[in-house]
Amino acid sequence: MKKYNFLIIIGLCILTLSSCLKDDDNYPSQNYPPVTILNYYPKTTGVYYTVNGSPLNQVNPEYKGISGFFAIPGNKSLQVIDRAENKNIVDTTFTFADSIAYSCFVYGTVEKPTFIRVSDIGLENLGTKDGVRFFHLANNVGKVNFKIGTQEIDGFEDRTIETPSTLAQTQIYRLANSGKFTITAEDEQGNVLAKIDDFELVQGRHYSFMLYGTKGSSDFPLGLMHTYYNN
Repeated sequence: MKKYNFLIIIGLCILTLSSCLKDDDNYPSQNYPPVTILNYYPKTTGVYYTVNGSPLNQVNPEYKGISGFFAIPGNKSLQVIDRAENKNIVDTTFTFADSIAYSCFVYGTVEKPTFIRVSDIGLENLGTKDGVRFFHLANNVGKVNFKIGTQEIDGFEDRTIETPSTLAQTQIYRLANSGKFTITAEDEQGNVLAKIDDFELVQGRHYSFMLYGTKGSSDFPLGLMHTYYNN
């Protein structure tokens, strides 16, 4: 199983979900798909989740928080619930395959919440390089160019906000050189929307970068966040 960083590795080790476990399972099997959920739904009160109708024990349900669970392979019904209003804002069903990790994102606006799921299928034979992908989850922003220093990487230009139809391409990791770089998300005019200075890409890792927030908002400003796993 892949090794995930900071909150993810903690969460996937300690979280259990009774509706996803068999009667004779005390602990999740190492082959059960790990599912990570990142919350960019713009409310400070956060959200909580249910899977097959059972509440999910969470690491951090707040804005920009990370939660997760192990899912027995098969169909799972997942709900995202606004904590302040106790209102269901997302209700969807996915099929989970054995031994594949998944990342999920809650984003959009209060008026139109959005939920997507991607497979975390890494690249083989990274050598001294890394796998990198980028998700545009920001509001009030047009097309975005994602840059890692001066590297030219196919698939990181003219990126529109994620929809189910974009995921076949955006969930794919792209090869990038390891080393220390300035990471930027820019609009079509070249204006920097968000950046991370002196970010070190460690060789052999797979990174996901997310542009989140709402342009012009003081409560939920634009920002870049990342997660990674080691091969």
